[in-house]
Amino acid sequence: MLKLALGTLLAAIAMFAWGFFFYGSKAIDHFGHVTLEQEAVLLEAFKANLSADAIYILPDESNGTAEEVMARAAPGPVALINYHSGPIPPMATTLIMGFVHILITAAILAVFMTLIAPAAKTYADRLKVIAVAALAAAVFAHLGNPIWWHYPWGFSAMAALYDFVSYVMAGAILAYFVPARM
Repeated sequence: MLKLALGTLLAAIAMFAWGFFFYGSKAIDHFGHVTLEQEAVLLEAFKANLSADAIYILPDESNGTAEEVMARAAPGPVALINYHSGPIPPMATTLIMGFVHILITAAILAVFMTLIAPAAKTYADRLKVIAVAALAAAVFAHLGNPIWWHYPWGFSAMAALYDFVSYVMAGAILAYFVPARM
């Protein structure tokens, strides 16, 4: 059990490092950008027009029938706004909370790995199973967003790639720490 806990911790550290590189290094830039002037105008418009922390979809589906909303949406633009009105926590707090989230995810992957261990007797077998599960999770979690929420395909593909690599990295570590026969 101690060996599995160590593997889980190492998997979480690897996932955290990958996230730090992927999102923090700017080597991969998958967000749109606005000028400082556009940022100021947009943020002021949000403050003036949005009251609650929420995800807003525009055109708003509560304003009219489905046909009326689709008529307003069809020519574009459409928007999905993640609005948070208050201050954000300090980066140190966010990093700690993020690591705890990743550690919980790695622990879930460790449980999954122990469940498949009797059927996946070799390291390669366990890694193949986690890679297929990772691909399914990443595709489902992200590649539906361009279809249903009109996210850019490039953004969604990069998010899917990030998740897939995270899970496979964790799986590669956990496959070593989980014994073939439990």
